[in-house]
Amino acid sequence: MKSFVESRIWREALAEQAGVDPYADERARLRRLFLEMRQASQLLAEEIKRDLPSFTRHDRVHHDALWHLASLVTGPTIDFLPSEAFVLGATFLVHDLGLGVAAYPDPDALQHGAEWSDAVAQVLRATHGEKPSPEDIANPKPEVARQALETVLRERHAECAEELAVVSWTAPGDPDPIYLLDDFDARHAYGRLIGRIAHSHWLAVAELPGLFGAAPTEPGAALTAPSWLPEEWTVDALKLACVLRLADAVHLDASRAPALSWAIRRPPGISDDHWKFQERLHQPTAQNDRLVFTAGQAFRREDADAWWLCLAHLRQADAELRSVDALLADLGRPRFLVRGVSGVDDTRRLSRLIPTDGWLPRETPIRVGDAPNVLEKLLTLFSRDLAIALREIIQNAIDAVTARRCQESLPDDWGQLDVRLHRDGEDFWLEVEDTGVGMTAGVMESLPDYGQSLWESAEVVRELPGLLGKGFDPIGRYGVGFFAVFALGERVTVTSRRAEAARSETLVMELDGLRTRPMLRPARLDEQRTDGGTTVRIRLSTPPHAEGGLLYSSPAVPAVTIMRLCGYVAPGSDVTIHAEEDGQRHLVLTAGDWKTIEDLEVIDRPSDPRWWRRASEQREQDAVNLTPIYEPDGTMVGRCAMRPLRYSTDAGVVMVGGLRAESTMQLVGLLVGRSTNILREGTPTVSPEALGTWATGQARLIHAQRLPISQQMQAARSIYHCGGDPGPLPICISASGPLTLRQLILWAGQRHEILLVNEDLVYRDWPSGTELSLGPDCIAGPLGQASFLQTPAPSAWPLSRYPAGRHEPGVDPVHRAIAEAWGTTAETEGTVTLLNGRHTLEERAVASLDGKPISTVKYHAYVRPSPTCQANERTGITTATAAGVSDDGQ
Repeated sequence: MKSFVESRIWREALAEQAGVDPYADERARLRRLFLEMRQASQLLAEEIKRDLPSFTRHDRVHHDALWHLASLVTGPTIDFLPSEAFVLGATFLVHDLGLGVAAYPDPDALQHGAEWSDAVAQVLRATHGEKPSPEDIANPKPEVARQALETVLRERHAECAEELAVVSWTAPGDPDPIYLLDDFDARHAYGRLIGRIAHSHWLAVAELPGLFGAAPTEPGAALTAPSWLPEEWTVDALKLACVLRLADAVHLDASRAPALSWAIRRPPGISDDHWKFQERLHQPTAQNDRLVFTAGQAFRREDADAWWLCLAHLRQADAELRSVDALLADLGRPRFLVRGVSGVDDTRRLSRLIPTDGWLPRETPIRVGDAPNVLEKLLTLFSRDLAIALREIIQNAIDAVTARRCQESLPDDWGQLDVRLHRDGEDFWLEVEDTGVGMTAGVMESLPDYGQSLWESAEVVRELPGLLGKGFDPIGRYGVGFFAVFALGERVTVTSRRAEAARSETLVMELDGLRTRPMLRPARLDEQRTDGGTTVRIRLSTPPHAEGGLLYSSPAVPAVTIMRLCGYVAPGSDVTIHAEEDGQRHLVLTAGDWKTIEDLEVIDRPSDPRWWRRASEQREQDAVNLTPIYEPDGTMVGRCAMRPLRYSTDAGVVMVGGLRAESTMQLVGLLVGRSTNILREGTPTVSPEALGTWATGQARLIHAQRLPISQQMQAARSIYHCGGDPGPLPICISASGPLTLRQLILWAGQRHEILLVNEDLVYRDWPSGTELSLGPDCIAGPLGQASFLQTPAPSAWPLSRYPAGRHEPGVDPVHRAIAEAWGTTAETEGTVTLLNGRHTLEERAVASLDGKPISTVKYHAYVRPSPTCQANERTGITTATAAGVSDDGQ
């Protein structure tokens, strides 16, 4: 790239002019001031590559290139006054300097405050997928700090540029301030304008008229000349702002990413693709009204990602050129020569300019031919159970309230949401209203962008600065929550006001299904909110108590209320919830009350009010055993009881953010969990240590109730699989009676072989008066691993969470006790438990019924290994099954 002094703008505006120049002194002064500023700014520009080594060049080469590209884009018909060329050149120098720490007079401030903590929190969440601790945010590891600094510099660099022409530095021992623009008169006249134009390159094109005026004749649009320059040397700020952003957007050639620098720095990830494509691009040329980029070196198959990234940046440059051209045309201003980038609308044509080798760049993304139709089909995920749709809407409201709490440092129980169900003529309406942060127009416009969560985007840092750094942990992460409203009804109204906004700034968005465009408008006087927050109002497609409605239940179940359903979907909400139906307002729950409410309510609240009622006897038994689960640091992560039944589905619930996520089996009550996927399935967060301690306590409570032996054995197995000690509870039954785990080890140690049968043999519904006797080497008990969660994916919980060596996942406690008694090992191979003993296949007599042997039942046969057995010999446990008792009883 040639020197900037060879550019058209420099030559025509600031270079020495041929012939008589009446303003030669003034021109020379501006020229000298620019060269001095250029020299000073290069010291800061060189520091950028130290702080952001993976970024392409932002140094003198980039600054010089902008002069030529500005001349190329604007064309020969756009003139620049010397004052404009000076201001434009100064914006070239400072617009990116904020990407380096040295540009900030107080560099330490970068790693303090809301922006820094937000950036660290974002990096940690992206890395670990969960809420970072305050300690992690306050003391990030070096790699996390590096990524966070990169984010802060990128976000702040344009804002920083606004001050660079007027801010000063001081050298150690020298009290005199140091400026980039050292001349007081020039700094006073142009410093602020240089900064505003430099800042504007990071803003949308549509914002430029509001910053700099629409037309040069508009008052204040053109800055008049200071007293030391000719009066006709004005500055058209909007024109310069357009030139800066375009020149910067189209500087994509090899001068910005030289091959040697690329080889030395070896930038990681996507940065490598940035360097790779820019290193190949030649200087652009202007043909007609298009900018033409070419590449001399083809992109091979392994460089395909770089080629597509190149296309994305060329399209971004094309969009900038088109937007600026439209703005200038709409304002009646002279239009620039270049108005787009050649080839970006057709990969075939672009590949002739920027060639590929060994592959054809064709845009073949996954397409959705009828997006609304596909989305309507996806709604079946919510429509199968409308309570899930209600949960999603409540979740959004809870996130909004907790975000406001966090942002404004409000108490942990501040805020509330109201769920209302009312009738208006023939229509039923559901409303969910919160006192949360509210939404701006930009956020409301993104509501129908399904799959995009505000809380997981960079936009949250701009909309709610400091929120993530304060520890805000949203429940919603997948961007599908608002989508659930259409499972309840197609006509939806969203009314919202940002907490800090005026009442008159309330906004309303109206939606009528998936096939019409949303309408955003200012709220009418009667719609304006008196406080911040959001109201979602839905006209229900089906009356709530009709079949298929939100509150529909079977005839055998009493009428369901919206109050009861809210408690079911949000049993552990951290936000107080009220419900209103038929004009009556009731308290559903107070913030976090699941930790203190009565035991029976902990049991009842998670139960589905639409189809199931627990027997009072079972409820009372569960309530007796209900105890809190505490982590070692004192945090309560559950209130549960072990239900000692063989089959017990929907016993309790795993909560994510206080909302229902996963039904539990065997465990009754409430457990804190984390979300595992977009379906909101959750896994408990309780540590193995805390769960084991709680389970051991359950063994003592259950034993004290003197339950039937079958229930005690079921409880013992579940307690064992939770890492607890079954203690006095029997784990199996033998000919001499029940055996605890310790008794089983002693019993097994006295035997050469053992036959283990399922407890069904003992508790089968035998004819009245018959007598069943187990064989002397036979035991019966529950076999296999206890299941605690409904969905298959996390079914290994909690065994999958145990440290290696504590438990062997899938190993039954009886198997393990036998292995311990015989000094062997138990392990899993597929679904079969193995012991390094021997096995037999012949039919065996395992029990007798009224004195007649029973041999055709399912059993496991264990043979104790002899002392001479090879140390590495490993054989399996065999399962034999037959039809039943023979006709003659043998």
